[in-house]
Amino acid sequence: MKSAQELMQSLTKGDKIRFNHDQRGKLLPYFTREPERAKFLNGFHPVVGSLVRRSLDLSMPAEFDDGIVDRERLSANVNFNGMSIERFMQVFSDVAIERVHLPRLLAYVPLSDGNEAKGDIAVADYLYQLYGFDNNATWSAFLKNESATNPYERLILSNAKQLDVLKDKKSQFQFMQVNELRSKFTNDLANMLSSRQFFDEHIDTFLSFYYFTYSVKLIASLERTDHSGSQFKPYYALESERLSQSRRAAGSHSFRSLRMSAKNLLVETDILDYINILLDRDYMFMPEIMALNGPERNDLEYELRVFITQFNYGMPENNIKSLEVETADLGELISGW
Repeated sequence: MKSAQELMQSLTKGDKIRFNHDQRGKLLPYFTREPERAKFLNGFHPVVGSLVRRSLDLSMPAEFDDGIVDRERLSANVNFNGMSIERFMQVFSDVAIERVHLPRLLAYVPLSDGNEAKGDIAVADYLYQLYGFDNNATWSAFLKNESATNPYERLILSNAKQLDVLKDKKSQFQFMQVNELRSKFTNDLANMLSSRQFFDEHIDTFLSFYYFTYSVKLIASLERTDHSGSQFKPYYALESERLSQSRRAAGSHSFRSLRMSAKNLLVETDILDYINILLDRDYMFMPEIMALNGPERNDLEYELRVFITQFNYGMPENNIKSLEVETADLGELISGW
C-alpha cells in the first residue's frame, strides 16, 4: 500500500495539483483533447488498417505517396510490349486493387487525416491487446499468407511499397475480466478467417461490434455509485422502433442509462487510477475494490481520508463540504469524492 503523500506527489507539479491521467495504464482509447479522438468519419476501416499493421509490426511512413504498388519497381519488372505505363498502371490503381481479397493489403489502408489518426491507432492498440491478437496463431498465419491465386495478385504482392518497421511505444491498457467475451471473439474470428472474401467484406463491422460491446461493459462498470454495473446487460432496439417504458431497451439497461454512467467518465477513470496507485498491486476494478476486507480495506480507507483531506486543502475551491472524511467508510469516500 502506498501512502497518500506519495499519491499527492505524483499529482503535484511545482505548487499546483495536476490531474494526471492513466498513471497505471489506460482503460479506454480516448483522449482528453478533442482533435485526437477517433471520430470514425471514414468508418472503421482506418482502425482495421492500423490493427493489421500492428499485427505485422509495421507502421505507415510519415510520407506515403498515393498508391499501393511501387511504380518504378513494377516498370522495371514488367515488359509492357509497347503499352504506356500510365495505361498499364490503371490496372493497379487503389480502386482496382480494393477488389482483390489479399488480407495483407489491409496494411496499406490509410489513417484518418490530421490528429484523428492518433485516435485510430489508439483504438487499434486497444483491440490488439484486449482480444490477444499477439497470441493468435491463426490470425498471424492468415495475414502473413502471401499465396496468390493468379498472376495479377502475384504482381501486386511482389511490387507493393515498403512500410516502416513499427518502433513506437504503444499505450498499455488495463482490462476487466473478459474471458467469456474474448473466447467468443476468438471463435468468431476463426470463422471469419475461413473465407478471404467474407473477411474482407465484413471485418470492419465485426471489429466495431466487439469494440462497442466491451466498451459498453466497461463504462457501465465504472460508475462509482452503482457497483452492480459490472453485470450491466444492455438491451437494444431498432432505431426506427417506438419504445414503451415497459421495454427493457428503454429502462435501466438502455443506452440512455449508459450515457448517464458515462457522464463523468474522465473523473471515474482518474479516481480508479488513483485508488490503484494507493493499492500498489495488480490492477483492480471497482467491484473488486469494494469487495476488499480486513487490514487492506482499513488501510485503503485511511489513505483515502488523508488524500482527500490534502487534496481539498490544496484546492479549496473544490472542497467537498458534504463529505465527513473522518467518519466515512470506503463506499462513502469513493462515491463522495
